[in-house]
Amino acid sequence: MYKKFILATIAIFILLFTFLSVNRGYFIQNWSFTPFKAYEFELSNLANKKISFKHTPGEVVLLFFWATWCPSCKDDLHFFSEFINSMKNNTVRFISISLDGSSQIVEDSFKSLMFTPNFEVLIDTNGDISAMHDVYSVPETFLINKKGIVVKRFLGSIIPQEKVFLQELNELLTSE
Repeated sequence: MYKKFILATIAIFILLFTFLSVNRGYFIQNWSFTPFKAYEFELSNLANKKISFKHTPGEVVLLFFWATWCPSCKDDLHFFSEFINSMKNNTVRFISISLDGSSQIVEDSFKSLMFTPNFEVLIDTNGDISAMHDVYSVPETFLINKKGIVVKRFLGSIIPQEKVFLQELNELLTSE
């Protein structure tokens, strides 16, 4: 009897954990996001050149936080690469921010994936920028409107959220 209780308790926790893991983006995204002014920051790119980010008025920006050890991040990298290629005009600035410790780790990962990024890849070696944005798991994607306000946060892979993502992005692009 005691073993059945323990097994049932474990099964309930596994189901609850699975449900919350799969749906965590929905809960956090819909109940606890408050828009905020985009932060200015400086990070190194893959060539170890310092790149500064300061929002340019009128520009829509997509910030994508990811890591090489994250399987869904790799899928999202391909998704965003194809998305950028499909854009008729360059109206969105896409910045990917890797939480890996060095550019070498990222470059090695790209080589193993046979992937050449067509967007900015910055390295958050100390985790300062991800902490500033309250990024504690990856992938996470932020949309910054033309006024420099972070208006949307997507937790988890963008692929299952593609429809909502594209709607939100289109609203930003067509707004004043």
